[in-house]
Amino acid sequence: MDSQTLGNQSVAGISRRKLVTLHALLLGGVFVLLSTDLASRAVQDWLQYAGWIGFSLVAGWRAILSSKKADNRAGRIAWALLGAGTLSWCVGNIYLIAGELTDPVFVASPSPASYMFFCYTLLFIPGLYFLRADHSRPSHGIIRLADLGTIACAVVFCAAIIMVEPLLQTSESLEFLLFAIADPTLFVIATLVTLTYLWLEDLGELRSVVILLFCSILLHTLANIAFFAIALDGYPPQALGITWMIVFSLQIMAAYEYDNRHAVRDKLSFTVPTKVRSAMQALLPAALIFGMLAVAILFRENLNSTVLLAGSCLIATFAVFLGIREWAIERHALALIEDLQRADELNSHVLNASPSVIFTASVKDGYPITFVSDNFQTLIGVEPNNFSQSNNIHPNDRAMLRAQLSNILRYGVADAEFRLTDDLDHNRWIYGNFVLARNAQGKPVEIVGSLSDISEKKTLQSRIQQTQRLESLGKLSGSIAHDFNNLLTAVLGYSDLVLGADDLPEQHRKSIKEIKTAGERGAGLTRQLLAFSGRHALSTQTIDIRQVIAGMTG
Repeated sequence: MDSQTLGNQSVAGISRRKLVTLHALLLGGVFVLLSTDLASRAVQDWLQYAGWIGFSLVAGWRAILSSKKADNRAGRIAWALLGAGTLSWCVGNIYLIAGELTDPVFVASPSPASYMFFCYTLLFIPGLYFLRADHSRPSHGIIRLADLGTIACAVVFCAAIIMVEPLLQTSESLEFLLFAIADPTLFVIATLVTLTYLWLEDLGELRSVVILLFCSILLHTLANIAFFAIALDGYPPQALGITWMIVFSLQIMAAYEYDNRHAVRDKLSFTVPTKVRSAMQALLPAALIFGMLAVAILFRENLNSTVLLAGSCLIATFAVFLGIREWAIERHALALIEDLQRADELNSHVLNASPSVIFTASVKDGYPITFVSDNFQTLIGVEPNNFSQSNNIHPNDRAMLRAQLSNILRYGVADAEFRLTDDLDHNRWIYGNFVLARNAQGKPVEIVGSLSDISEKKTLQSRIQQTQRLESLGKLSGSIAHDFNNLLTAVLGYSDLVLGADDLPEQHRKSIKEIKTAGERGAGLTRQLLAFSGRHALSTQTIDIRQVIAGMTG
């Protein structure tokens, strides 16, 4: 890791700590002022109004800023929707505060501000949908939409059974009753959808963002339920107002996490195992059905004809969404199977076209082979089922190969050159490269390696060595021939001087001629040695074989 990366990591970490500290101090101070008698009721009201508007306005602005910084279309849409929903809540709050300042009497019936609050969840849910990590397959999006539909049907079904009959017994207007049912219901739906995304999605670097959004929407849901429950009996307490400030504080930190998701630092995240995600995916419909049955049994006294009719419609809609969900899951599974088959075929083609054999072996004693590529017999010359380390590995190479495989457990990699005996009892030189594979816990699992036939390479190396020996021999013979030729020059020269003497006896002349003839033969031999060593140009000439034989026999 270079110094620049370390610097970025440090800056990102300090920025996050400063942000959390600033929010904690602000919220802590507001909570103290709202829950104690340090400030008058008027000051507490204005402080609460300022906190609602300030935190929601900053959260909306921060979401819009994240939308502009997003590196993909889905991210821009997601944060634009989240920002629009938050700003809608802020505008509704301003409208409500302005109305309460002009008329301090609490009015229970919904106002335009209430519908702006209503838009918050209507925009939060699609914003979360676009924020999901996996956009690779349309079927994945259909599954998420079907999950949303089944969750919505289940929550509305439960809300209708729990809330409709008691609310009808009150003196509130029908518009307020519908809003009192719809608003918390939408928040519960948004909370459950966020929870399913958190558990069912492989969110990767977005997991910390979804965790903060889940905490935000969960707290917002609980605050809304508490608000409507208390509002039916009286005026909500001042301390409840800080809850919405915390909600938007979490959204501000979620936007910050999104903008810094690529930074190299510790993330506010945890990893859900794949098996757990699969189990949650399968158990989601069962959990929703169980919840609906439990609510119907516990609140069976609320089941009048109107509730039963509405519940029947919701159950039918639930079944439709469930069918769409199962269809999308099956489609998604078939697409994954096709991808795996194509990858397997491609992998098989690559292995067959490879000049090496790919294999895996267990780390147990003896290193038994667990897999070999289809080109094993073609390149190695041994039937895979008939291969035996004790029979096919050359006896002189077995100890060396076992030592190399033992070292791989220590160093993680190894290589070796050894001989294998094929089915025709021919020895083949093999080069093996071995790598130790480990599991997620770092424990050795198997040995992955490649085997290449280097027999031709070994043969070529042998020929090169032989050529080098012949070249060295030629240089040596050339040096000897050169020195011997110098000696023969002196012999032939003195022979000519002696033969040129007039008083040389005939008997001695004949002997000197023999010496000269032998010297000339030696000179011819040195020329051949010099030609062999490359120091003398070769020349062709016509000879009489009878003269050569006669000269050899004397």
